[in-house]
Amino acid sequence: MQWNKFAWIGLACLSMAVVAGCDPPVEKVDGDNVEAQLRTMGEEYERLTEAFYAVPSGEEQPQYKSDMTDAEWLKLYYEQTSKPYPDAQVLPSFLAFAEDHKESPFAFDALAFAIRRGGPATGELHGTPWQIKEQSIDILFKQHMDDPRIVHVFDCLCGSIPSEKTELLLRKGFENGTDRTVRAAAGFYLAKHLHYRSQYHRRSEQLKNQKEIGNSLDRHWNLIVTPYLEKNFPYDHERVSSEVERILAHLVDECSDIEAQDWRPSGPGNVLLQTVAQTEPKTYGDLARSLMLERSKLAPGKSAPDIVGSDSDGKPFGLHDYEGKVVLLTFSANWCVPCKRLYPLQRDLVEEFRDDQFVVLSVSRDESVDTLKSSLSSGEITWRCWWDGLDGPICKAWNNTSTPSVFLLDHEHIIQDVDLHSHASLDDFKNAIKGLLSKVPEQ
Repeated sequence: MQWNKFAWIGLACLSMAVVAGCDPPVEKVDGDNVEAQLRTMGEEYERLTEAFYAVPSGEEQPQYKSDMTDAEWLKLYYEQTSKPYPDAQVLPSFLAFAEDHKESPFAFDALAFAIRRGGPATGELHGTPWQIKEQSIDILFKQHMDDPRIVHVFDCLCGSIPSEKTELLLRKGFENGTDRTVRAAAGFYLAKHLHYRSQYHRRSEQLKNQKEIGNSLDRHWNLIVTPYLEKNFPYDHERVSSEVERILAHLVDECSDIEAQDWRPSGPGNVLLQTVAQTEPKTYGDLARSLMLERSKLAPGKSAPDIVGSDSDGKPFGLHDYEGKVVLLTFSANWCVPCKRLYPLQRDLVEEFRDDQFVVLSVSRDESVDTLKSSLSSGEITWRCWWDGLDGPICKAWNNTSTPSVFLLDHEHIIQDVDLHSHASLDDFKNAIKGLLSKVPEQ
């Protein structure tokens, strides 16, 4: 990550209140101006973020290196996370805004923004953004559980690093919510949260078993997240798995008539929430069935479901056409920055293993097939793709809601238990692929 030393001067005055340990003041305004004030705060957040990540020409920045010892890596990590991130500077003002305007519906928008921005990606676990997130959860729990937008917060929290307050909010919503929709949503996102937790623990075990951890994302997980999980959320696979299945079964039986709600951030800095019209409405029973399918058929060790669709020219093909080949399968889109970060790596893999029993395949979630065609004609993408649209039948069959998603299949198309992602190195991919190619029977 890169830093701009000149940004600190412009940010110093704004950050003084945070550094001093008190919240920046929030001017009290009349109701008609509350939204305007929140929009102004969003615009200021955008300006701070842009200034923070601007890199002066020729300035050298400290870099994480793969050959660093754990002690060296942690030293640089704590130096970097001690810098005044925009989140650490401004989130206290959003919390103060919500407390000063607790009767306004925009208080919820401010709290939801603080929760979205309060994950560990913005700094050390339990740093300022994390603490503001936890305080925001407290306020939501006490004052806003009946707001229909609470569904958005459940969604944001379900995939986050767990905390006691996150789980309490989801459990109380599921068990004691006054509205059926809130109860159904809380139940679904609680099940999903517990499902993700099992994946997080599995990732920790995978990294422990790796001889070398080169990329910074994996190093962060191994040194920061894993100790936190082991201390605060020791994993009981059978108990957690049983609870997830029980909740999902309840949703299928009791909530198949409750339409799922969707809210999306909008406005300057994405500080406001707006409803999203569902093109194909789903119930919480439908969502539960999809997660059941993912857990039963898309887990490591399972045989990958066949994929049948068409490429950018409308020619049909299927995953079964590549029987006997090791497959790197991704779900991606050109609007997804991490997906595009993987493109050069995928091109390298195509060339590296051109003469082997290996193939790269992708499911494109580009909204227009012309976008995919442009990437293919320019040489940005050099492997075959199904075009599925934003939420097409392939994505639905694989319960894919995020990009990039990466699956590695052996020559029998069994899903492998590997941790490959947009921050993994080329060597990480190569080593995993070579290991599978060594087991392919000779032709």
